[in-house]
Amino acid sequence: MKPTVVASIALVCFSLAGCMPGTKERMVQRGFDAAYSQGYEDGVASGKNAAGGLGYQLKKDTRSFANDSQYRQGWSDGYDAGKTQELEWQKQLRKTTK
Repeated sequence: MKPTVVASIALVCFSLAGCMPGTKERMVQRGFDAAYSQGYEDGVASGKNAAGGLGYQLKKDTRSFANDSQYRQGWSDGYDAGKTQELEWQKQLRKTTK
């Protein structure tokens, strides 16, 4: 695929993503606890960062992590999921660039 086509597809995807509710909002709509949902969202970003994902930063509300079991569980679950997602993404990229 030509680089300009890939760039165009990426631009459309990022544009559409900006119109959609975030992970936390979708989880709350599905009945998850708000603290768990926030922890999950923070954990995903942190896991992707730990796996070398570009544009992701470690994100953890240390007070909530220490005092709120729902946030702590959400963060831990999200961290694992984010790290796995990023590693899988990198694996797919390596396959397509060979």
